Amino acid sequence: MEPQKFIIVPKALFSSERYASVPADAKLLYALLLDRRSLSERNGWKDENGCVFLYYPIAEICAAIGCGHGKAAKLMHILERAGLLRRYHCGLGKADMLYVYPPCETVPKSEDKPSENRRTGTPIFGAPERSKSACNNTEKDNTECSDTDTYYGAEAACKAQIEYDILFAEEKYRDYLDAIVSVMTEIQVGISENVRIGQAEYPRAFVRERFRRLDAECVREVLEELLHGEQKILRIKPYLLAALFNIPQTVQAQAAADYHFDFG
Repeated sequence: MEPQKFIIVPKALFSSERYASVPADAKLLYALLLDRRSLSERNGWKDENGCVFLYYPIAEICAAIGCGHGKAAKLMHILERAGLLRRYHCGLGKADMLYVYPPCETVPKSEDKPSENRRTGTPIFGAPERSKSACNNTEKDNTECSDTDTYYGAEAACKAQIEYDILFAEEKYRDYLDAIVSVMTEIQVGISENVRIGQAEYPRAFVRERFRRLDAECVREVLEELLHGEQKILRIKPYLLAALFNIPQTVQAQAAADYHFDFG
């Protein structure tokens, strides 16, 4: 009889009140992530700061726990809110880079930078710095990232703003939704004074205010045009930046036109 293999579920997930609101299926997903992380650690998968990371595509998560994409995305979001997981979006069509944190420990703050011996020593649970090279890998133009906590806080706020989980549940939107969140987040955390949109430059404060007016309806309009429009898109990021910038005005104008049509 072959020896059985087991997945370890940390007892703290059940004994600590901190995780009382985390559902059982999210705890199961966390155990799978821990198992995948141990494999990454054995294979030496570390970032430039010596932190172990892993890849776990949504499709594989769905197959492992027997759920749909929407449910898997929701469980990942729950783990992020519980401080057990951090995700880095690596670009359109690519799996997220994942960092798993141990239960009952605080996620390191951005100022707690790894020491030099940490970068080459024993792998740790820790938050990576988001370096300029990492920003370049996600095609960030004319912006720079602030610290990790600021970036993730802005990203989480953007997802909540547009009701990300609801939109992600619609399969046709999944290929572009993370790219939209990435553009929205960059607008919020970027430090350059102006933002180029099309052939014009606008003050970042003005662009941020326009982006704060985006909601699920606005993003859905952009996605539908992206999927069904006749325009050939050569560069997705500039297109999304312009579309998201303009859509609040378009939706507002359409609503006004509909009102006058209905009520005269």
